Amino acid sequence: MSERKRPVALVEAALLTTLAIIFTFVGTYIPFLGFFLTIVAVPLALVGIRHGLGVLGTSVVVAGLLGTMIGGLPTGVSVMLVSGSASLFITYCYLHKWSTSHTVIGLSIVSIITFSISFQLLIVISGINFFELMDASMQKTIEMMKAFPIGSSQSEEMIASMEFLTETTKMIFPSVLFVVGVLQAILNIVVLRFVMKRLKMPFIEGEPFNQFSFDKSVLIGTSLILGLSYLAGVMGIVNLVTLFVNVLIIVAFVFSIQGIAVMDFFLASRGAKPGMRIFFTALLYFLLNGYIFYGIVGWFDIIFNFRKLGREDH
Repeated sequence: MSERKRPVALVEAALLTTLAIIFTFVGTYIPFLGFFLTIVAVPLALVGIRHGLGVLGTSVVVAGLLGTMIGGLPTGVSVMLVSGSASLFITYCYLHKWSTSHTVIGLSIVSIITFSISFQLLIVISGINFFELMDASMQKTIEMMKAFPIGSSQSEEMIASMEFLTETTKMIFPSVLFVVGVLQAILNIVVLRFVMKRLKMPFIEGEPFNQFSFDKSVLIGTSLILGLSYLAGVMGIVNLVTLFVNVLIIVAFVFSIQGIAVMDFFLASRGAKPGMRIFFTALLYFLLNGYIFYGIVGWFDIIFNFRKLGREDH
């Protein structure tokens, strides 16, 4: 970077870092705007794309320190670890001209890992175990319910439902981390591409989403994972129900991405506008138990190639 351009770059980096901090503040203290916490990496990634990894590294550290001042150490760690890692990875992919699909896959892995690490660090820093807190909250709620004049049968049913919900949440928590990590990766790429398009900045081009497709080797891989999960449970290595449920949710979610692409493809081929396609796809998702319905559609599309895409199966 030339000496003449350096002050401009630093000012621009400072402004984008400030925007990331504003997103953090809004997402932290305004509950219904928590969405902004998921896109803190976008302005930071713009710093890296425009001015390189060196300037971005400084911005990430500054954002982490300011995040700590805003919401305490957990917020600072989240900004630096989750959003900072995502922005660094996006910048690396952009500078090395990775394809959009490879960027999303890699970013999903980064997000899942950093989410898991930040969750464990949150427990260490705060000294509060999320699952123990859930149990304590449930016990307090049960005690409050006993004070209300309701029938014993109704009370028992409500308590049983709460206990089931708590145990289910604990059971599927690993798969929830996976799903959240993937969704955040996709969201960051979508928002970043939109912003860069508005700024007339080039971004790595990729095929339209409705042409996305796994190859048939994915079927073999997922079948092997399911089989090994079942075997591990039978052998007593891990809890069979917990492992199998989490693996099943993850597999269904992965296939549902292709299922949504199939639905969007057929709606587009019939001339539906983007807004109508999004609305109809989302409506079916909520009406038909989304990830299962679209997961089945995606699974069959891998086998029968409904869209007649010219993919190469390995």
